[in-house]
Amino acid sequence: MTEMDAGELEIRQELRGIDLLPRGLAQSTAAQDLVRRLEAEGPDSVLPMAYAILVGSLVWNDEAELAFLPFTRQLRLLDARPELFDEQDRRALFWSFRWMVYRVQAFPTITFEQVEEVVADYRRRFALEGLGMDAPMLDEFRWAREREAPDTEERFWAWAHEPREPEDTCLACDAAGEACYLVETGRFELAAARIEKALAQGLSCRTEPCGLLAMLAQCYLELGRPEEAARAFVRSAALLTEDLVPLLDTQGRHLQVLARGGLGAQAVARIVADEEYLFGGDLPLDLLMYHLDVLAALSLVARSEPHMPVSLRRAPASTVSELAAWVLARTQEEGRAFDERNRSGRYARKIAEALAAEAAPEALDPELLGAGQRGPAARAEHPAGELPTDPVPGVALSGRAAFEEAEGVLRSAGPGAARSRYLQAAQLLVPEGELELAGVSEAEAARLADLLGDRPEAEAGYRRALGLLEAGGAAASLRALVARTWAPIAVAEGTAETAAEQLSSLLAELAPAAQDAPAKDRAETLDALARVLASLERHDEALERALAAEEAFEALGSSFDLAHSAWLAGRSLLAADRLAEAVEHLERASEVFARLGHRGPRLEALADLVEAHRRSGAPDRAFAVLRELGA
Repeated sequence: MTEMDAGELEIRQELRGIDLLPRGLAQSTAAQDLVRRLEAEGPDSVLPMAYAILVGSLVWNDEAELAFLPFTRQLRLLDARPELFDEQDRRALFWSFRWMVYRVQAFPTITFEQVEEVVADYRRRFALEGLGMDAPMLDEFRWAREREAPDTEERFWAWAHEPREPEDTCLACDAAGEACYLVETGRFELAAARIEKALAQGLSCRTEPCGLLAMLAQCYLELGRPEEAARAFVRSAALLTEDLVPLLDTQGRHLQVLARGGLGAQAVARIVADEEYLFGGDLPLDLLMYHLDVLAALSLVARSEPHMPVSLRRAPASTVSELAAWVLARTQEEGRAFDERNRSGRYARKIAEALAAEAAPEALDPELLGAGQRGPAARAEHPAGELPTDPVPGVALSGRAAFEEAEGVLRSAGPGAARSRYLQAAQLLVPEGELELAGVSEAEAARLADLLGDRPEAEAGYRRALGLLEAGGAAASLRALVARTWAPIAVAEGTAETAAEQLSSLLAELAPAAQDAPAKDRAETLDALARVLASLERHDEALERALAAEEAFEALGSSFDLAHSAWLAGRSLLAADRLAEAVEHLERASEVFARLGHRGPRLEALADLVEAHRRSGAPDRAFAVLRELGA
């Protein structure tokens, strides 16, 4: 093997290491650095692979605008030196074409002529390459829809009937794309049939069937089938895990289902809880579509309850009507930019439709959605920590029997139906003096609320649970378990200070001398408190707790927990700019994760380690970490 061959192999290993890193700034920065080095020094033979990894890292790190330039250079390199691209390089390039052409359309600053040129080039290149034409036809349809071209419908059906090769497309995303247009154009029965077929086929990917189920809930609601709409909604909400939460289209559909299904207060609570989505998003077009859904929900609620209060951190509004007016102004500005670029009136029309949104033919049953009697209005009547003590009307069960019934409903009917049963059980248990079991029941209802996507109610529910458990004399270990479960939700909902106080108080009760304080409970509570303090940027206190947790887990022989605490300590040291110490703890965390075979957490710890090396002026050590990953 020649020296050049050895060097090229080393660079390819480094690129594989970068590609293995979690999506984020460390990955995209490492890819950018290496591409710059290759463009300046070579070897050119590795550039196709490097460009592909850089484009992917930028797109999936919400930096799509930055991906246009390296993608263009990748295309130019293919035209100038096609011999550099092997089969895998070509496949990577043409797959990323799908991401990029949609993103070209999704920025109003990219001109009409530029979009036209890119869409035409897309078709030309796929035809020359002998690839299936369904991908270019999809974006030709999308662009026709944006322009409100006369042949939009014809282009839709041409794409829908174009043969697909499973290895060249995502069949689940295609089904979602077809259903989306059918919903948009009011063909709800046809859309529901398309979605039902996709679900029966078991089609799935990273984002589906979460989005498909949200659309199905919309269809059923429009068709006067509220029970089926509720079931589809609950299934979609349960699939909307933390890594999928930024799916603005699915979030927006959830808001429309709630508001048009007669649960406007819940829709408003979600908008408030997810306030950050009003200001952000990867793509301007995605944000505009989300704003349209928000506008429709708020407009409907504001007609009947214009003075409903909202508590927001950034948006300048204190009532639903004020928030609706603010969202309208933003949506009009965004829509105007796209309509001017697209030379159409598509978004002006959509804004008018959102303002005219009406209730669905039949309302949703809140119990089927797990809402029970505790929507945002109920939270206003019963502040956190308080629980109404009146028996539930029409229920003759004892509190314990109601709790056991809730357990059975959870096993047989799922979280949506069980959540309200646990709340009913808690209401019965309080006047019976069973405060500890009432707290357990409230905690279980809060867990199900979180599972169903109602984070504000989950947060309030956990606080009610802790109040009942304390009043009932529950052991510190049980209260600490509930507090630890509550902590990350409290961080998300802006009550981290309260969670920190609660966890600190429990730590005192879990002191080593206490008889009911197993060492594992204390260690896990230390770790939870460290994470809450880190979220509050109280880095010195977070570091102190994280180091104590790391030591406690080591004494317990709990390697996985030790690794997580070491990782948190490393991140806290990184935030405090104590880089040498950060490296020590991050290396320890990554080594333990590697030994345990936990690849995901190890890669995330290594991403922080790369950042620590870079900030400490040791890029060679950072690249050594990346090369280790690629080995």
